[in-house]
Amino acid sequence: AYIISTFHINTKSQLDELNDLMIQYLLSHSVYVRENTLRAIYSFGQVEIIIKAFQILSQNNINHNEKLLSDGLMTFNGKIDNLSEVLMENINHFNVCYQVAIINFFSYKEEHRFDSLIVKKLIDNRTDVNVQCCILRCIGKVKSRDNKNIFLDILRTYKNSDRWQL
Repeated sequence: AYIISTFHINTKSQLDELNDLMIQYLLSHSVYVRENTLRAIYSFGQVEIIIKAFQILSQNNINHNEKLLSDGLMTFNGKIDNLSEVLMENINHFNVCYQVAIINFFSYKEEHRFDSLIVKKLIDNRTDVNVQCCILRCIGKVKSRDNKNIFLDILRTYKNSDRWQL
């Protein structure tokens, strides 16, 4: 999988054949195989296969290092704005690990056009506390009156709760 990631594969027939193989490799118990498989998938430049990979990993309760995932998304070899949009559209279909990685990816690339959408996740009590903390770090990079008010509301809401980490 690692060697495949170094080639510039761009014909549909080659990609179709490799996509199926990469999906099989994703289910490996080896972190190294999974990471190299994800690298290959990012290099293909196809948004759909990344979404499919994250869905399969989430459905099978296979977590991966969030930093490696975010860094890997940064190496995507396609239209990164399109990748961002589709990741945001599908974020609720992934488990906590992949949601955190996606929000970190937005933060790394200073992508703030989805802030209003992720703030909705932030204030939703059903959202995992790890995702909420990640959202706070992401929106905290933008100093604005709205973000200040969000932080103050969070402090007031959670100061005496079991979610005090926020």
